[in-house]
Amino acid sequence: MFNSIKGQLFVGLSTIVSAVMLAIGVFFYYEIDYILFASVDRMLHSKVQIIKGLIHEEHGYIELELAEIVAGDYDIPRSGHYYKVLMDGKVLAASASLVEQDYALDTDNSSSGSNEIIYTSIGPAGETIRVVRNRFVYMGRDFTVYAAESITETLGVLHNFKKILIFAFPLGVFVLCGVSLLIVHLSLRTVRVLSSKIEAITEKTIDQRIAPDVQVYELRSLARSFNVALGRIQRAFEAEKRLICNASHEMKTPISVIRSHCDVLLQKDRTLGEYKEALESIRHVSTGMMNLVGNLLSLARLDSGALEPGSFNPVHIRRCLDEIIQLVQPLALKRNVTVQHSCEDKVVVYCDRDRLIEALLNIVENAVKYNKADGSVLITTHETAVNVAITITDTGIGIPEADQKRIFERFYRGEAAAREFDDGTGLGLSIAETIIKAHGGTICVESRIDVGSSFTVVLPARERL
Repeated sequence: MFNSIKGQLFVGLSTIVSAVMLAIGVFFYYEIDYILFASVDRMLHSKVQIIKGLIHEEHGYIELELAEIVAGDYDIPRSGHYYKVLMDGKVLAASASLVEQDYALDTDNSSSGSNEIIYTSIGPAGETIRVVRNRFVYMGRDFTVYAAESITETLGVLHNFKKILIFAFPLGVFVLCGVSLLIVHLSLRTVRVLSSKIEAITEKTIDQRIAPDVQVYELRSLARSFNVALGRIQRAFEAEKRLICNASHEMKTPISVIRSHCDVLLQKDRTLGEYKEALESIRHVSTGMMNLVGNLLSLARLDSGALEPGSFNPVHIRRCLDEIIQLVQPLALKRNVTVQHSCEDKVVVYCDRDRLIEALLNIVENAVKYNKADGSVLITTHETAVNVAITITDTGIGIPEADQKRIFERFYRGEAAAREFDDGTGLGLSIAETIIKAHGGTICVESRIDVGSSFTVVLPARERL
């Protein structure tokens, strides 16, 4: 239950509702308690003031007009209405119940020296009473006036109210929790509708999107995020399909060539020279197939997230460039192209060394392959506080402007490149871009026809956090 939004909302709302209802019940209980006792206390205070007003002096004597007091409920024993007047500690007047038993209204906790105090005590009939005691001096005499009222009915009212609260609290909580559950169910209906729309999207309808504007406000951000994620998945899915189609197409041609050579050779006996020529042709084609398979494996590893920033280490660029020049030197000598770099020893980047060499080697190989006779390739570096820029400049045939936007696409080869060189796979620059992006870097190209091209790779100079 706690693993679902509905359960968490229900428990949360139920807890809040229960706490609020409990707080309201306690508040009303104590508020009614205060109102009832305050009403009794005000009445008793008024009674005390009336009794004090009836004490007067006449012919040098203190008199109390008992006829004004001993009337109604005060004249009935144990009626719940009591009074007592003390003068110099002696009883001057008292209710019938108090006179008969000489009942003391003072309690142990009523010994305060204040002129008037209010407290709760036990009456002559064993009932709970509320007492107001007022002390004052009149004509040089100390007077103490008590007025008391039974609060049995008041306590009964509070008790009944408490029973109502005890009964109403669980019932109210049950009802409100039911309403809360209904509200939660209706509120999450939009989530269920959105979920059903998402479930309806398959690989055949992956181009569908969730309309954010028709969702409730809280789900619009989720819908937009889902659309963005679905867009990335669609692009990856389409790239995978294109990769499979292109790979199948690229593999089909060399396989057909190998098969046709075999078929021709098997038609009749051939001379040793013919067999050798056919085998060399098959070897050339199979070498291209091996390069293609190797490139496809590299792309598969890169697409699966084989490069993790956590495994990167500081690498000296100069040592990488030295190794790259050594690897490309046979091709450079064959085409009479000079390859050199100007990089200091201190230039360091955080990377996967083997993958970085693979990416830069693809770029440098292209710079040599598509260069002019007696041309050159220069590799320079520029270091800042946050990144390192590696620029590979050649004096080759250049890249048409229309091709510059597509050269990093998989299996894409410009017309000029495909016409002059038929042994490429169109994957080298795509692999290089994928590796560089996995390192948090960027790659861009500037080129002019018959002047040359310049590829700039920018890599972080420090470890990414």
